[in-house]
Amino acid sequence: GIKLEAPAEKGTLRSFANAQAAFTALKYWPIAGDFSQLPGIEVGEVERGLNIEPDRTYAGLGNEWLAMFTVLSAKFALTTPFARALVATKDSFLLCHDSRRNLPDGTPDLATHRWSNRGDGEGLNWIGVQLMLVRDMIAGRLEWTKYLESLFDLSTGEAVSSRAEEEW
Repeated sequence: GIKLEAPAEKGTLRSFANAQAAFTALKYWPIAGDFSQLPGIEVGEVERGLNIEPDRTYAGLGNEWLAMFTVLSAKFALTTPFARALVATKDSFLLCHDSRRNLPDGTPDLATHRWSNRGDGEGLNWIGVQLMLVRDMIAGRLEWTKYLESLFDLSTGEAVSSRAEEEW
């Protein structure tokens, strides 16, 4: 599983069955335990049924970019089989492919645009970007990190300029 400690609750380590559960729990840290063992496919359904506002600081991590980076860093921690598999991709470009355009209720899925390539290459591929950064970190390399930091603010995921956004 994935173990996280949030700035909002220092000293408490919580475990999650998967990255989707961990990421979503950061928006609802006081009830994070409700997400701990949920299969990823059920997380969105449970979240949509909540009657509380999400914490947009992600339990004190700051923003969704840093929250996901924290989750992926925990999932791909140095001694895990996941880390070994990620490092085995060497310097490959990593792409999160997700062709979903709408949520089950028919509304546009804006998260798919941020986190994946949206199935048409027009998405921002933040998962792929973050996995390349995590891979560089655990492999002790900087090739992708140097390139990506020339395009993105690595504390927010936002493009550093309109030229960088266009290049990406």
